[in-house]
Amino acid sequence: MARQTNISLTTLTRPQLTLFAGKETPQSVREKLGQIVDAQERMAAMRSDIGTTQASIDTLFRDQERLRENLKALKDGNEEQQLRTRYLDQLRRQEDQIDSGRAHIDSVNKELAAAQSRLEDLISNLTFGG
Repeated sequence: MARQTNISLTTLTRPQLTLFAGKETPQSVREKLGQIVDAQERMAAMRSDIGTTQASIDTLFRDQERLRENLKALKDGNEEQQLRTRYLDQLRRQEDQIDSGRAHIDSVNKELAAAQSRLEDLISNLTFGG
């Protein structure tokens, strides 16, 4: 009696892939499964990159709140004017970093969508047997 194994290709992991490295699975199928796992790992790295970048943006937002509160607390003296200039420069730099981070997230999201489409193609074109 033939052995039957069910796997989900959309969540296939490298350890699961090694289970199919035996002689029972045709080389062409193992290679295609390997491509699927590679694509999923690249996508996971992209999602991680997006999360890290978003966390940086969130940190900048919190720091900006602090800077805005500091600006509100300043009086009109000469020392305060220097601090005001410093805080405003810092806010400008952070805004540039936020803009850059958002552009990076948009770019990676586009790459992620393309990778998802390639993964779906790999999965839909996977055939077993002769």
